[in-house]
Amino acid sequence: KEAFEAEKKQRLAKAKKEQKEQEIKETLHANFKRYMDKKTFDQVDELNAKYSEIEEIRKIRRRRSKSKNKSKSPKRGPTRSPIRLEHSLDIEESKLDDSK
Repeated sequence: KEAFEAEKKQRLAKAKKEQKEQEIKETLHANFKRYMDKKTFDQVDELNAKYSEIEEIRKIRRRRSKSKNKSKSPKRGPTRSPIRLEHSLDIEESKLDDSK
């Protein structure tokens, strides 16, 4: 009977030990997962900060380039407007007629 009681206590102690080890493993796993999640969130925050800085720089550059473009004289169209072109062709034709 005593051997049976001792074996029972041993089994209970072993079960408690295994349960405690399992709880420790789960806690470690949960803590590690939380740590990794926090780490990834930190990385995402860092990347977002960098991205927003880059966007700010781009906005400033766009503003600068727009102001530079405004300061330049307005771009001119084709050097010869169609009307002038026709007129010059008429003149050339009349010159040809004169030479004949």
